[in-house]
Amino acid sequence: MRRIIVLALALVGLVTVGAVRTADAADAAAKPTELHAYPVASDKAGRAYRIRMKALGAGEHILILDPGPSQIVIDLPPSKGNVVEFSGVAAVGRHDAILKLKSGAAAQSYTLVFARLTRSGVVAWSAALTLALLLGVVTLAGVRRTTGPRLQRISLLRAFLIDPDSNSYSLSKVQLYLWLVASMFGYIYLSLSRYCVQQVLEWPDLQDNAPGMLLGPAGLAVGTTVLSTGVRRLMGGKGAGDAEPRLADLVSSGGVVAPERVQFLLWTLVAVVSYVGLTVAVDPVALASLPVTPHNLMTVSALSAGGYLAGQIARGPGPKIVSLKAVIAPGNSAQLDLEIDGSALATRGAAFYLAPVAPAAPTAPAGTPSTVGNAEPVQPQWRPGSVIDVGSGFATHLSLSLAAPAAVGAWIAGNTWRFSIVNPDGERATFDFKVV
Repeated sequence: MRRIIVLALALVGLVTVGAVRTADAADAAAKPTELHAYPVASDKAGRAYRIRMKALGAGEHILILDPGPSQIVIDLPPSKGNVVEFSGVAAVGRHDAILKLKSGAAAQSYTLVFARLTRSGVVAWSAALTLALLLGVVTLAGVRRTTGPRLQRISLLRAFLIDPDSNSYSLSKVQLYLWLVASMFGYIYLSLSRYCVQQVLEWPDLQDNAPGMLLGPAGLAVGTTVLSTGVRRLMGGKGAGDAEPRLADLVSSGGVVAPERVQFLLWTLVAVVSYVGLTVAVDPVALASLPVTPHNLMTVSALSAGGYLAGQIARGPGPKIVSLKAVIAPGNSAQLDLEIDGSALATRGAAFYLAPVAPAAPTAPAGTPSTVGNAEPVQPQWRPGSVIDVGSGFATHLSLSLAAPAAVGAWIAGNTWRFSIVNPDGERATFDFKVV
Protein backbone atom coordinates (compact mmCIF):
# COMPACT_ATOMS: atom_id res chain seq x y z
CA MET A 1 0.00 0.00 0.00
CA ARG A 2 2.81 2.39 0.90
CA ARG A 3 4.51 1.71 -2.43
CA ILE A 4 1.29 2.53 -4.27
CA ILE A 5 0.91 5.81 -2.35
CA VAL A 6 4.54 6.79 -3.01
CA LEU A 7 4.16 5.91 -6.69
CA ALA A 8 0.97 7.94 -6.92
CA LEU A 9 2.58 10.95 -5.25
CA ALA A 10 5.55 10.69 -7.61
CA LEU A 11 3.22 10.61 -10.62
CA VAL A 12 1.32 13.61 -9.29
CA GLY A 13 4.60 15.45 -8.81
CA LEU A 14 5.76 14.68 -12.32
CA VAL A 15 2.45 15.73 -13.82
CA THR A 16 2.49 18.96 -11.79
CA VAL A 17 6.04 19.80 -12.84
CA GLY A 18 5.20 19.02 -16.44
CA ALA A 19 2.12 21.18 -16.30
CA VAL A 20 4.06 24.07 -14.75
CA ARG A 21 6.78 23.80 -17.36
CA THR A 22 4.18 23.61 -20.13
CA ALA A 23 2.46 26.70 -18.74
CA ASP A 24 5.80 28.49 -18.45
CA ALA A 25 6.61 27.58 -22.04
CA ALA A 26 3.20 28.81 -23.18
CA ASP A 27 3.64 32.05 -21.27
CA ALA A 28 7.13 32.48 -22.76
CA ALA A 29 5.74 31.85 -26.23
CA ALA A 30 2.95 34.35 -25.63
CA LYS A 31 5.31 37.05 -24.43
CA PRO A 32 6.53 39.49 -27.07
CA THR A 33 10.20 39.44 -28.04
CA GLU A 34 12.41 41.55 -25.80
CA LEU A 35 14.67 44.28 -27.12
CA HIS A 36 17.28 45.88 -24.93
CA ALA A 37 18.38 49.47 -25.41
CA TYR A 38 21.85 50.26 -24.11
CA PRO A 39 22.55 53.90 -23.20
CA VAL A 40 25.11 55.53 -25.49
CA ALA A 41 25.22 59.24 -24.60
CA SER A 42 23.08 62.17 -23.49
CA ASP A 43 22.25 65.38 -25.36
CA LYS A 44 19.73 68.24 -25.14
CA ALA A 45 17.10 66.14 -26.88
CA GLY A 46 17.41 63.31 -24.37
CA ARG A 47 19.51 60.20 -23.93
CA ALA A 48 20.75 58.23 -26.91
CA TYR A 49 20.29 54.47 -27.02
CA ARG A 50 21.53 51.58 -29.12
CA ILE A 51 19.47 48.50 -29.98
CA ARG A 52 20.77 45.31 -31.56
CA MET A 53 18.18 43.80 -33.87
CA LYS A 54 17.75 42.51 -37.38
CA ALA A 55 18.26 45.03 -40.17
CA LEU A 56 15.15 47.15 -40.63
CA GLY A 57 15.18 46.80 -44.40
CA ALA A 58 13.82 49.35 -46.86
CA GLY A 59 11.45 52.12 -45.85
CA GLU A 60 11.13 54.50 -42.92
CA HIS A 61 10.36 52.87 -39.60
CA ILE A 62 8.89 54.20 -36.39
CA LEU A 63 9.00 52.82 -32.86
CA ILE A 64 5.92 53.42 -30.70
CA LEU A 65 6.45 53.25 -26.93
CA ASP A 66 3.52 52.47 -24.63
CA PRO A 67 0.84 52.43 -27.35
CA GLY A 68 -2.16 54.47 -26.27
CA PRO A 69 -3.13 58.08 -25.55
CA SER A 70 0.28 58.93 -24.06
CA GLN A 71 2.36 56.97 -26.52
CA ILE A 72 5.80 58.12 -27.68
CA VAL A 73 6.63 57.87 -31.37
CA ILE A 74 10.32 57.61 -32.33
CA ASP A 75 11.55 57.99 -35.89
CA LEU A 76 14.27 55.39 -36.41
CA PRO A 77 17.27 56.19 -38.59
CA PRO A 78 18.56 53.60 -41.09
CA SER A 79 20.19 50.68 -39.31
CA LYS A 80 23.91 50.02 -39.45
CA GLY A 81 24.07 46.28 -39.85
CA ASN A 82 22.12 44.95 -36.87
CA VAL A 83 22.52 48.10 -34.76
CA VAL A 84 19.95 50.90 -34.55
CA GLU A 85 20.63 54.12 -32.62
CA PHE A 86 18.02 56.70 -31.64
CA SER A 87 17.69 59.59 -29.19
CA GLY A 88 15.15 62.05 -27.87
CA VAL A 89 13.79 59.69 -25.20
CA ALA A 90 14.13 59.84 -21.43
CA ALA A 91 12.87 56.42 -20.38
CA VAL A 92 13.82 53.68 -17.93
CA GLY A 93 12.49 50.24 -17.17
CA ARG A 94 10.38 47.98 -19.36
CA HIS A 95 7.95 49.32 -21.96
CA ASP A 96 5.56 47.87 -24.52
CA ALA A 97 6.67 48.85 -28.00
CA ILE A 98 5.50 48.48 -31.61
CA LEU A 99 7.83 48.59 -34.58
CA LYS A 100 6.22 49.44 -37.91
CA LEU A 101 6.69 51.12 -41.25
CA LYS A 102 5.48 54.69 -41.48
CA SER A 103 3.62 53.91 -44.68
CA GLY A 104 2.28 50.47 -43.78
CA ALA A 105 0.04 48.72 -41.34
CA ALA A 106 2.36 45.75 -40.70
CA ALA A 107 3.69 45.93 -37.16
CA GLN A 108 5.52 43.76 -34.64
CA SER A 109 5.17 43.93 -30.86
CA TYR A 110 8.15 44.00 -28.51
CA THR A 111 9.02 44.58 -24.90
CA LEU A 112 11.64 47.32 -24.96
CA VAL A 113 13.92 47.34 -21.93
CA PHE A 114 15.94 50.50 -21.33
CA ALA A 115 19.19 49.59 -19.59
CA ARG A 116 20.73 51.87 -16.99
CA LEU A 117 24.29 50.73 -17.71
CA THR A 118 26.25 49.85 -20.80
CA ARG A 119 27.96 46.49 -21.10
CA SER A 120 31.34 48.02 -20.24
CA GLY A 121 29.65 49.88 -17.37
CA VAL A 122 28.47 46.59 -15.88
CA VAL A 123 32.02 45.24 -15.99
CA ALA A 124 33.48 48.44 -14.51
CA TRP A 125 30.93 48.67 -11.69
CA SER A 126 31.33 44.98 -10.88
CA ALA A 127 35.09 45.38 -10.59
CA ALA A 128 34.71 48.60 -8.55
CA LEU A 129 32.23 47.10 -6.09
CA THR A 130 34.35 43.97 -5.68
CA LEU A 131 37.40 46.12 -4.99
CA ALA A 132 35.45 48.30 -2.55
CA LEU A 133 34.33 45.23 -0.57
CA LEU A 134 37.88 43.91 -0.47
CA LEU A 135 39.24 47.26 0.69
CA GLY A 136 36.60 47.38 3.41
CA VAL A 137 37.64 43.98 4.74
CA VAL A 138 41.32 44.91 4.47
CA THR A 139 40.68 48.11 6.44
CA LEU A 140 38.94 46.15 9.18
CA ALA A 141 41.94 43.83 9.39
CA GLY A 142 44.42 46.71 9.53
CA VAL A 143 44.59 46.75 13.33
CA ARG A 144 47.02 43.80 13.33
CA ARG A 145 49.74 43.99 10.74
CA THR A 146 52.53 41.96 12.25
CA THR A 147 53.76 38.47 11.55
CA GLY A 148 56.63 36.11 12.23
CA PRO A 149 58.50 35.42 15.46
CA ARG A 150 59.83 38.99 15.61
CA LEU A 151 56.39 40.56 14.96
CA GLN A 152 57.73 42.73 12.14
CA ARG A 153 55.26 45.13 10.56
CA ILE A 154 54.11 44.07 7.09
CA SER A 155 51.78 45.31 4.38
CA LEU A 156 48.08 44.50 4.61
CA LEU A 157 48.23 42.41 1.43
CA ARG A 158 51.00 40.24 2.83
CA ALA A 159 49.15 39.96 6.16
CA PHE A 160 46.29 38.19 4.38
CA LEU A 161 48.54 35.84 2.41
CA ILE A 162 51.26 34.87 4.89
CA ASP A 163 51.25 31.70 6.94
CA PRO A 164 52.39 32.86 10.41
CA ASP A 165 53.83 29.44 11.30
CA SER A 166 56.44 29.48 8.53
CA ASN A 167 56.46 33.24 7.82
CA SER A 168 55.96 32.49 4.11
CA TYR A 169 53.24 32.97 1.51
CA SER A 170 50.46 30.38 1.84
CA LEU A 171 49.32 28.73 -1.40
CA SER A 172 46.08 27.47 0.15
CA LYS A 173 45.18 31.03 1.19
CA VAL A 174 46.02 32.41 -2.25
CA GLN A 175 43.78 29.93 -4.08
CA LEU A 176 40.97 30.52 -1.57
CA TYR A 177 41.11 34.29 -2.04
CA LEU A 178 41.31 33.97 -5.83
CA TRP A 179 38.12 31.92 -5.95
CA LEU A 180 36.46 34.19 -3.39
CA VAL A 181 37.20 37.30 -5.48
CA ALA A 182 36.13 35.55 -8.70
CA SER A 183 32.86 34.42 -7.09
CA MET A 184 32.16 37.89 -5.69
CA PHE A 185 32.84 39.54 -9.04
CA GLY A 186 30.69 36.99 -10.89
CA TYR A 187 27.70 37.40 -8.59
CA ILE A 188 27.90 41.21 -8.65
CA TYR A 189 28.15 41.08 -12.46
CA LEU A 190 25.06 38.84 -12.56
CA SER A 191 23.16 41.09 -10.14
CA LEU A 192 23.93 44.29 -12.06
CA SER A 193 23.02 42.57 -15.32
CA ARG A 194 19.64 41.61 -13.92
CA TYR A 195 18.93 44.88 -12.09
CA CYS A 196 20.41 47.54 -14.34
CA VAL A 197 20.23 45.98 -17.81
CA GLN A 198 17.38 43.47 -17.84
CA GLN A 199 15.38 45.52 -15.29
CA VAL A 200 14.45 42.34 -13.41
CA LEU A 201 14.14 43.13 -9.70
CA GLU A 202 14.74 39.74 -8.13
CA TRP A 203 17.51 38.11 -6.15
CA PRO A 204 19.61 36.17 -8.70
CA ASP A 205 19.86 32.48 -7.91
CA LEU A 206 23.03 30.39 -8.11
CA GLN A 207 23.54 27.01 -9.70
CA ASP A 208 24.23 24.16 -7.28
CA ASN A 209 27.80 23.80 -8.52
CA ALA A 210 28.44 27.42 -9.48
CA PRO A 211 31.54 28.99 -7.91
CA GLY A 212 30.74 30.17 -4.42
CA MET A 213 28.38 27.29 -3.63
CA LEU A 214 29.20 24.25 -1.53
CA LEU A 215 29.90 21.98 -4.50
CA GLY A 216 31.70 24.58 -6.63
CA PRO A 217 35.39 25.42 -6.95
CA ALA A 218 35.10 28.00 -4.16
CA GLY A 219 33.70 25.32 -1.85
CA LEU A 220 36.54 23.04 -2.89
CA ALA A 221 38.98 25.86 -2.15
CA VAL A 222 37.55 26.26 1.36
CA GLY A 223 37.84 22.52 1.96
CA THR A 224 41.42 22.49 0.67
CA THR A 225 42.38 25.36 2.98
CA VAL A 226 40.81 23.67 6.01
CA LEU A 227 42.45 20.31 5.25
CA SER A 228 45.80 22.01 4.58
CA THR A 229 45.59 23.71 7.98
CA GLY A 230 44.80 20.37 9.60
CA VAL A 231 47.76 18.67 7.88
CA ARG A 232 50.02 21.50 8.97
CA ARG A 233 48.88 21.22 12.59
CA LEU A 234 49.27 17.45 12.69
CA MET A 235 52.49 17.06 10.70
CA GLY A 236 54.31 20.36 11.14
CA GLY A 237 53.90 22.07 7.78
CA LYS A 238 56.47 23.17 5.24
CA GLY A 239 59.87 24.68 5.98
CA ALA A 240 60.21 28.41 6.50
CA GLY A 241 62.64 29.01 3.63
CA ASP A 242 64.11 32.51 3.36
CA ALA A 243 64.16 35.00 6.20
CA GLU A 244 61.50 37.16 4.51
CA PRO A 245 58.38 35.98 2.62
CA ARG A 246 58.82 35.72 -1.15
CA LEU A 247 56.43 34.92 -3.99
CA ALA A 248 58.57 31.85 -4.66
CA ASP A 249 57.01 30.41 -1.47
CA LEU A 250 53.89 29.66 -3.52
CA VAL A 251 55.72 26.99 -5.54
CA SER A 252 58.32 25.88 -3.01
CA SER A 253 58.54 24.22 0.39
CA GLY A 254 61.39 25.40 2.57
CA GLY A 255 63.15 26.84 -0.48
CA VAL A 256 62.78 23.61 -2.52
CA VAL A 257 60.52 23.70 -5.59
CA ALA A 258 57.56 21.34 -5.02
CA PRO A 259 55.87 19.99 -8.20
CA GLU A 260 52.54 19.47 -6.46
CA ARG A 261 52.47 23.15 -5.50
CA VAL A 262 53.37 24.24 -9.05
CA GLN A 263 50.51 22.27 -10.63
CA PHE A 264 48.04 23.42 -7.98
CA LEU A 265 48.89 27.10 -8.51
CA LEU A 266 48.82 26.87 -12.31
CA TRP A 267 45.55 24.96 -12.40
CA THR A 268 43.94 27.44 -9.99
CA LEU A 269 45.02 30.40 -12.15
CA VAL A 270 43.75 28.75 -15.34
CA ALA A 271 40.38 27.87 -13.78
CA VAL A 272 39.84 31.31 -12.19
CA VAL A 273 40.75 33.21 -15.36
CA SER A 274 38.51 30.92 -17.44
CA TYR A 275 35.58 31.44 -15.07
CA VAL A 276 35.87 35.24 -15.04
CA GLY A 277 36.37 35.30 -18.81
CA LEU A 278 33.29 33.16 -19.45
CA THR A 279 31.24 35.36 -17.12
CA VAL A 280 32.06 38.69 -18.80
CA ALA A 281 31.87 37.12 -22.28
CA VAL A 282 28.09 36.80 -21.88
CA ASP A 283 26.16 39.94 -22.79
CA PRO A 284 24.35 41.26 -19.67
CA VAL A 285 21.18 41.24 -21.76
CA ALA A 286 21.27 37.43 -21.98
CA LEU A 287 22.90 36.56 -18.64
CA ALA A 288 20.48 34.54 -16.51
CA SER A 289 22.92 32.68 -14.25
CA LEU A 290 26.60 32.19 -13.60
CA PRO A 291 28.55 29.62 -15.64
CA VAL A 292 27.90 26.07 -14.50
CA THR A 293 31.06 24.22 -13.53
CA PRO A 294 31.41 21.02 -15.62
CA HIS A 295 31.67 17.82 -13.58
CA ASN A 296 34.91 16.81 -15.29
CA LEU A 297 36.41 20.18 -14.38
CA MET A 298 35.41 19.64 -10.76
CA THR A 299 37.03 16.20 -10.88
CA VAL A 300 40.31 17.59 -12.21
CA SER A 301 40.22 20.41 -9.62
CA ALA A 302 39.66 17.87 -6.85
CA LEU A 303 42.59 15.75 -8.11
CA SER A 304 44.79 18.85 -8.23
CA ALA A 305 43.86 19.77 -4.65
CA GLY A 306 44.36 16.16 -3.57
CA GLY A 307 47.83 16.11 -5.11
CA TYR A 308 48.70 19.29 -3.25
CA LEU A 309 47.54 17.86 0.09
CA ALA A 310 49.22 14.49 -0.57
CA GLY A 311 52.48 16.31 -1.28
CA GLN A 312 52.24 18.05 2.09
CA ILE A 313 51.79 14.72 3.84
CA ALA A 314 54.52 12.91 1.90
CA ARG A 315 57.13 15.63 2.43
CA GLY A 316 56.66 15.75 6.17
CA PRO A 317 57.55 18.74 8.35
CA GLY A 318 60.15 21.31 7.29
CA PRO A 319 62.49 23.30 9.54
CA LYS A 320 61.29 26.51 11.18
CA ILE A 321 63.15 28.87 13.49
CA VAL A 322 60.97 30.75 15.96
CA SER A 323 63.66 32.57 17.93
CA LEU A 324 67.45 32.78 18.03
CA LYS A 325 69.50 34.31 20.81
CA ALA A 326 73.22 34.94 20.15
CA VAL A 327 75.51 35.87 23.06
CA ILE A 328 79.28 36.32 22.97
CA ALA A 329 80.89 33.74 25.27
CA PRO A 330 82.22 35.31 28.48
CA GLY A 331 85.95 36.01 28.14
CA ASN A 332 86.10 34.71 24.57
CA SER A 333 85.06 37.16 21.83
CA ALA A 334 85.82 34.52 19.17
CA GLN A 335 82.99 32.24 20.34
CA LEU A 336 79.28 32.89 19.95
CA ASP A 337 76.74 30.84 21.90
CA LEU A 338 73.44 30.25 20.09
CA GLU A 339 70.11 29.25 21.63
CA ILE A 340 67.68 28.33 18.83
CA ASP A 341 64.00 27.52 19.28
CA GLY A 342 61.93 26.09 16.44
CA SER A 343 60.53 22.87 15.04
CA ALA A 344 61.66 20.06 12.73
CA LEU A 345 65.32 21.10 13.10
CA ALA A 346 67.47 18.21 11.87
CA THR A 347 70.28 17.01 14.09
CA ARG A 348 71.83 14.51 11.67
CA GLY A 349 72.95 15.41 8.20
CA ALA A 350 71.97 19.06 8.58
CA ALA A 351 74.06 21.84 7.00
CA PHE A 352 74.55 25.28 8.56
CA TYR A 353 75.30 28.59 6.83
CA LEU A 354 76.15 32.09 8.02
CA ALA A 355 76.08 35.41 6.14
CA PRO A 356 76.72 39.00 7.29
CA VAL A 357 73.81 41.42 7.08
CA ALA A 358 74.24 45.17 6.65
CA PRO A 359 71.01 46.97 7.62
CA ALA A 360 69.80 49.80 5.42
CA ALA A 361 71.14 53.25 6.27
CA PRO A 362 68.93 55.40 8.55
CA THR A 363 68.57 57.90 5.70
CA ALA A 364 67.43 55.26 3.20
CA PRO A 365 63.79 55.30 2.04
CA ALA A 366 61.32 53.22 4.01
CA GLY A 367 61.21 49.61 2.91
CA THR A 368 64.82 49.53 1.67
CA PRO A 369 66.03 45.94 2.18
CA SER A 370 69.18 45.02 4.07
CA THR A 371 72.32 44.01 2.19
CA VAL A 372 73.19 40.35 2.73
CA GLY A 373 76.68 39.02 2.07
CA ASN A 374 77.65 35.61 0.75
CA ALA A 375 76.53 32.69 2.88
CA GLU A 376 79.41 30.49 4.01
CA PRO A 377 79.10 26.98 5.48
CA VAL A 378 79.92 26.75 9.18
CA GLN A 379 80.51 23.86 11.56
CA PRO A 380 78.90 24.71 14.91
CA GLN A 381 79.83 22.87 18.09
CA TRP A 382 77.07 21.19 20.04
CA ARG A 383 76.57 22.31 23.61
CA PRO A 384 74.47 20.70 26.35
CA GLY A 385 70.82 21.79 26.37
CA SER A 386 69.50 20.71 22.98
CA VAL A 387 65.99 19.21 23.04
CA ILE A 388 65.54 16.35 20.53
CA ASP A 389 62.44 14.26 19.88
CA VAL A 390 63.48 10.62 20.00
CA GLY A 391 60.79 9.43 17.59
CA SER A 392 61.40 11.88 14.74
CA GLY A 393 65.02 12.81 15.44
CA PHE A 394 64.12 16.49 15.02
CA ALA A 395 65.02 19.11 17.59
CA THR A 396 62.81 21.84 18.98
CA HIS A 397 65.74 23.54 20.70
CA LEU A 398 69.42 23.69 19.70
CA SER A 399 72.31 24.86 21.83
CA LEU A 400 75.30 25.58 19.57
CA SER A 401 78.58 27.46 19.57
CA LEU A 402 80.02 29.23 16.54
CA ALA A 403 83.62 30.30 16.02
CA ALA A 404 84.07 33.77 14.55
CA PRO A 405 84.68 33.74 10.75
CA ALA A 406 88.31 34.19 9.78
CA ALA A 407 87.48 37.42 7.95
CA VAL A 408 86.11 38.90 11.18
CA GLY A 409 88.36 37.42 13.84
CA ALA A 410 86.02 38.24 16.72
CA TRP A 411 82.32 38.70 17.26
CA ILE A 412 81.17 42.30 17.71
CA ALA A 413 78.05 43.11 19.68
CA GLY A 414 75.37 44.84 17.63
CA ASN A 415 76.29 43.25 14.30
CA THR A 416 73.58 41.42 12.39
CA TRP A 417 74.01 37.99 10.80
CA ARG A 418 71.83 35.56 8.85
CA PHE A 419 71.80 31.97 10.08
CA SER A 420 70.43 29.09 7.99
CA ILE A 421 69.86 25.43 8.72
CA VAL A 422 69.29 23.03 5.82
CA ASN A 423 67.73 19.66 6.56
CA PRO A 424 68.89 16.54 4.67
CA ASP A 425 65.86 16.79 2.33
CA GLY A 426 66.99 20.27 1.21
CA GLU A 427 64.36 22.30 3.06
CA ARG A 428 65.79 25.17 5.02
CA ALA A 429 64.96 27.78 7.62
CA THR A 430 66.63 31.17 7.78
CA PHE A 431 66.73 33.70 10.60
CA ASP A 432 68.39 37.09 11.05
CA PHE A 433 69.87 37.73 14.50
CA LYS A 434 71.83 40.44 16.27
CA VAL A 435 74.90 39.64 18.37
CA VAL A 436 74.50 40.52 22.04
